Amino acid sequence: MAVHARRGAAAAVAADAPGLATSGPAAHDAAPDSARRVRFDALDAVRGLAALAVVGFHAYKDIVKGAPGGSGAGTTIAYSLSWGVPVFFVLSGFLIYLPFAEALAGRRPMPDTARYLWRRAWRVLPGYWLALVVFGTLAHPGTLWTPVGVVRYFLLLQLFDYQTIYHVLGTAWTLALEMSFYLALPVLAAAFAGFISAIERHTEEPRHGRRPGLSRPRAGSHLVAIAGFALGGIVLTRLLVQPLYAALGQDPRLGYFTLLDAAPMFAGGMALAAVRAHADELSPWLARLPRRLSAVAGRDTTWLVLAAAAYVAGLRFEGNAVTPWQPTYLALAAATLLLVPLVLRPEGRVALSLGRRRPLAWLGAVSYGLYLWHWPVQELLMAHGWAVPHTWAGYALALATVLAISLPLAWLTHRLVERPAIEWSRRHAPSDVLSAGRRPWASLQSRAVLQALIVARTTTPAGAGTRVHSSSPAAPSAGGSSSRGAAERSPRAAARAAKGGAACRTQPAVARRREADSPTTSSA
Repeated sequence: MAVHARRGAAAAVAADAPGLATSGPAAHDAAPDSARRVRFDALDAVRGLAALAVVGFHAYKDIVKGAPGGSGAGTTIAYSLSWGVPVFFVLSGFLIYLPFAEALAGRRPMPDTARYLWRRAWRVLPGYWLALVVFGTLAHPGTLWTPVGVVRYFLLLQLFDYQTIYHVLGTAWTLALEMSFYLALPVLAAAFAGFISAIERHTEEPRHGRRPGLSRPRAGSHLVAIAGFALGGIVLTRLLVQPLYAALGQDPRLGYFTLLDAAPMFAGGMALAAVRAHADELSPWLARLPRRLSAVAGRDTTWLVLAAAAYVAGLRFEGNAVTPWQPTYLALAAATLLLVPLVLRPEGRVALSLGRRRPLAWLGAVSYGLYLWHWPVQELLMAHGWAVPHTWAGYALALATVLAISLPLAWLTHRLVERPAIEWSRRHAPSDVLSAGRRPWASLQSRAVLQALIVARTTTPAGAGTRVHSSSPAAPSAGGSSSRGAAERSPRAAARAAKGGAACRTQPAVARRREADSPTTSSA
């Protein structure tokens, strides 16, 4: 789910829990300098359409109860709208992983982990907390406003209990998976780097008469590592996570709500990011393809046709999938293939055509808010007795009503919450906020020490100890003896006192500058 602005460069926020990762501000947050010159405007349109599809799916399944049109092709297509969620995950895999892929390709340093997580948190949590507080207070106060509920729902921990996955804000389970991916990504990148280095060391050694230096492309090792993450996640879910939940007395289906089981969806976008990051390295290898095959692969329509074929096959085998543990691998293939021409050829005809559609760009900008608010809106409407006929006309009415209420709320959330939070997180690094939190106490201490030094400097010569107290800030209220002490000072003593006070005022400022410039403070 994924940060939203109209335009931007690849990589962020967002996330977006479905849709939090974006080509706008969120992407800008994490993107390397080299990637900021590339615009992925078409991804805003894709994200907006994916959010619209999720709204359509929920309106069909929950408001109309999945009945209109019976069990024919219309129902199958309506249920396939839930595949907007895999699209979100693939988008996040590409945009959030791109800076790490650039680093593994040797094009930039590895992103700073603290700053990366800081910006991701500010991208995802403010909007989510707002929707959670509003809807939880109106509809589920007894569930949300308890010590356990506050910890569970505000920290996105509802995936650890099968009874709470869809409670309060039902769509937030995807946010929890997104946050899991954000937290795991620096660790995954480090593991990938170790794997790639090991492969390079192995292939550079002379073996069977092979000359040193003839190593395989780094891109190949990178893609193998990503494939290992995807396949390993599936295997570990079946062989380890589900049996572990069963042994603990939990529902084994909880294993399907983990990052391991969602790994293939994120890996689809990560593979696209790796291919883009290694484009210079892969170009000579692609040039060796037969000319006709190379020409076909270079056309945007080829990938769109393949994506459509995967979607049609998904309708045949996965069209009624509702829950995340039902097979959606064809839907994942369709989402990945759809993004190929948009991320590998952002200057291509299809990408430019999508990116220039202002309504779609606007819809992409507010897509996170739409994803957050459409569920509370439809739940509150239904709780107050709102219903529509179980017909296609009723479905159209339900969808139009939910959008008419949700889109203004999404726009307000984008303007008043998401954008200010993104901009604030860009201006303030985590270390800056921590040092600012310490600064008031440090400033208070500095003022106390400065006052004491000035008092000591401005007292009369030794022997008149009682006048030290009369020079304190409280002395004037005791009869004005401080003015007498000042009159007794010699001009030379007054000059020394003024000089000492100036030194005292200068020293804390110099110390603060030195502290700010020190490596220890800047890395705190």
